[in-house]
Amino acid sequence: MKIQFGAVVVFLLLCTSAFLHARDVLITENGLSPADVSLNTGDTLKWFNMLDVSVRISCGPGHQGTSSPEGTDPYEAVVQPQSSAIRKLTVAGTYVYKVESGIGIFFGVVSVVAPLPVELTDFVATTIKNEVILDWSTGGEVNNERFEIQRVKVDKKTEYNAAANFETIGMLMGVGNSSNVHNYKYRDRNLESGTYMYRLKQYDYNGNFVYHRLSTEINIGVPLKFRVSQNYPNPFNPSTAVTLDLPESGRLSVILFDISGREVSKIFEGTIDAGYSKISISGSGLNSGIYFCRFDFSSGSSEFSETKKMMLAK
Repeated sequence: MKIQFGAVVVFLLLCTSAFLHARDVLITENGLSPADVSLNTGDTLKWFNMLDVSVRISCGPGHQGTSSPEGTDPYEAVVQPQSSAIRKLTVAGTYVYKVESGIGIFFGVVSVVAPLPVELTDFVATTIKNEVILDWSTGGEVNNERFEIQRVKVDKKTEYNAAANFETIGMLMGVGNSSNVHNYKYRDRNLESGTYMYRLKQYDYNGNFVYHRLSTEINIGVPLKFRVSQNYPNPFNPSTAVTLDLPESGRLSVILFDISGREVSKIFEGTIDAGYSKISISGSGLNSGIYFCRFDFSSGSSEFSETKKMMLAK
């Protein structure tokens, strides 16, 4: 009886595939099987290397020919022969990855779908001076734990992209499960002049998350008159901050004095652009007590001076 070796390989491959979960991908000399995979958020994808050589799997920023959804980190793994690599996928979207070996380069596609925990019906922003008010509504929520509010400041040289360095500035808890309409509001106060982008990072109770990005940029312009805010916090330890409203560009001097009128620290001295600015004041190395901070501003057409009383409490 003659047995064809190629037929045995095919038979073994088919049998092996029968025992694999739909989220498993075989790496063979003929490519990836399957090349396209559909998952839900929170699922784990497994690659099994059936070759006799190691392979390199890569995906995301920095890996040419690949792509991944906003908010994911680059992925790279080296898989030895007859071994596997796994990756848990918690962000919905389309992933295009590549597998490189001495045999060739294969590309695969993973589509990750989030069971819609939140039906976001609206996400808008309004501005009042240097404050941004974010409003959004949900038409229904399933397993919704929280919203993280994230912001990034951009300039003319920096276009928005998925790798932008967003920071989390606040959090609002979700209602868990509901079929009713719920309204959310977040105030982002005391912003410096500039252009900002916002997004919501929504988590479910399983640790999965999706992003909802505000479709427009928000611009904080230039104030109409001079103003120095009271420092916050006050009392403070070890640092505090003061917001300045500057309708013109000019030269600014910020000096800290103790209660006897002795200069103890020069906080700032130099040119400053028109707009809303924030000056940080450190009390490190100073004793507890009352201090006075004087702000002197001058430009080609204006002069402005104001002193603020503040307390350092250690």
